[in-house]
Amino acid sequence: MRTTTLFSFIVTVLLSFCLLCSTQAQEQESPAEEDPALEPPRVRSYPYVEHQGQLQLQMNDGRLGAARENSFIPANNGIAPFPASSRIFERRFRPSWDVKFSPDFSLQTEFEIDNLSDEFDGDLGNFRVVPLDFVLSYDVDDQTNLRLGRFKVPFGWEGLRSSRTINTVERSDATVYLYPERDVGFSVTHRRPGLGHFSVGTFAGQPRYAGDANGSLEVIGRAVFPLFEGLEVGASAHVGSFRPEDNQVDIPVRRLGVELRYENGPFKLESEGLWSDGYNTASRRDTKANGFYVTSIYRVADNLDFVLSYDRFDPDTMAVDSNFALNGANSRDRKLVGLTYYLQEDPINRIMLNYEVKQSTEGFPWDSSGFRLRYQIGW
Repeated sequence: MRTTTLFSFIVTVLLSFCLLCSTQAQEQESPAEEDPALEPPRVRSYPYVEHQGQLQLQMNDGRLGAARENSFIPANNGIAPFPASSRIFERRFRPSWDVKFSPDFSLQTEFEIDNLSDEFDGDLGNFRVVPLDFVLSYDVDDQTNLRLGRFKVPFGWEGLRSSRTINTVERSDATVYLYPERDVGFSVTHRRPGLGHFSVGTFAGQPRYAGDANGSLEVIGRAVFPLFEGLEVGASAHVGSFRPEDNQVDIPVRRLGVELRYENGPFKLESEGLWSDGYNTASRRDTKANGFYVTSIYRVADNLDFVLSYDRFDPDTMAVDSNFALNGANSRDRKLVGLTYYLQEDPINRIMLNYEVKQSTEGFPWDSSGFRLRYQIGW
């Protein structure tokens, strides 16, 4: 089945399900914390809509450098060898709406309100609305969930989790350039108490709004296992292909990830290793790449986390550019120290301050260091 056929099928199913379930009858729900003998059960009328969202305002230090010459915009990730100026900007503005057709069936949506201007100038014409998630979710039972539509693929941990909960202002380069991101497809997730949870899906294989040029489908899966209290490990795999917009040839995609998380009282440790053979968004060609991160978080006060993190990424293990700090070839690392202050944890309302030291680990010497400051509020 080609990608265009798959996408048309998914859209048709989404619209048909929404129309069918809009006739759902009323159901009764009695909250567990309330005594039914004292109060009658609340009546929940389906369908209904839940609205959430988040806003992130961010300052990037100009000393972090720009990715492109004469842009002067501090880069969020990657090698940034050009001069930049400090900048305050809207990092993310993401409203979401969930349409609940029944306790087990919903349509989940999320959108990005993207500011195309470099500054806040009040011109609404500089904003565009970008759809992120549009997915039907159905709980077969307490352990099995089915998803159909556009959503984050089940691979890894740092990329899969929401930016509402990440530990650093910006994710590691390994995640940014190797995580498959959102895609159109179908997945099954199954949870077994005491054993772990497993997800597998098939996807179109053209994330980042790259159209449907790629005619093949991807297979992506993830499994997570608890070893003992506070410790869990996981593994992910991705097999498929990708066709760049300026190319008529599909480039293979083969990725493997392993993850480890440990929590004991106020201390947390999170780590992930990623390996890629084929296309990645740093080299933008068929290369071998790998990277990892290790992040520790310590709750030093009721609402304050201290964060230490180290990550490293090589987008092309067979290439080195000795004449220029090239983002698509040279390996680099990042050392980070940070503080996160929670004004409120649910919904999220926090201030994050990170200081980064980044440098090349091969080829042309390059380094930068500076602050990132983020205010994040959810609702």
